[in-house]
Amino acid sequence: MKSSLIFLFLLFFVIEVQAQFTITHNTETYSNGVILTTNSLTAPDNEIGFYLNNTSEDIIKYKIASTQLVNNNGSTMQVCIGVACYPPGVTLGEVFPPSSPVSVEPSENSYIHLISSNAGTGSFPVDFVFKIYLLDDNNVETGTPFYFTYRYDPNAISIVDTFAQSTSVFPTYSSDFIHVQAQERVKSSVFDLQGRMLLSHSFQLNPIIDLSSLANQVYILVVENEKGEKFTQKVFKI
Repeated sequence: MKSSLIFLFLLFFVIEVQAQFTITHNTETYSNGVILTTNSLTAPDNEIGFYLNNTSEDIIKYKIASTQLVNNNGSTMQVCIGVACYPPGVTLGEVFPPSSPVSVEPSENSYIHLISSNAGTGSFPVDFVFKIYLLDDNNVETGTPFYFTYRYDPNAISIVDTFAQSTSVFPTYSSDFIHVQAQERVKSSVFDLQGRMLLSHSFQLNPIIDLSSLANQVYILVVENEKGEKFTQKVFKI
């Protein structure tokens, strides 16, 4: 009986840890070990991105670590978290961010995207395997990490984000107005780099966003369609 209670406690603990965040792209929730494939080495098709969503009631802290390089030496791979893009080139075991972890408030998210023009050794697929892991208050790894693979394979069918490809924002440097160009009704939200939402607009065609009330700095604009697909763009209030 005692061993059964211990097992149930451990099972509940694991479920709770895994439930602290989800990884999503548009309306899809990714499973641990997901392989994300591109068949291109050029922008924008060589960029793969997704959101880490905090589903807990507490602030979570995370980092990303490179765990495996297959048919490549890691050169040209660039890891970006929000608006912070680290210098290209990933070594085995390298951690991002290299210093303080990323904090995500409850019910908020963090955008992660990766870019590579690495053709590898000539054998395919070219894989970059990473893990996303949480840290406790002492910055010690905790819980169950989430593994994902950025894969380049010229013979594969690539992930195509048609919403992102058909959406644009201009200008990205502005003292007042920025325009969102989309082929459907969208809602838009402006966040600061701490993840706080400062402006929000309901669904409409080609919204115009007024930044004049905001301080001069970098912001994150998130545009979302009625299917839940998202497009993210850095904008600069000047």
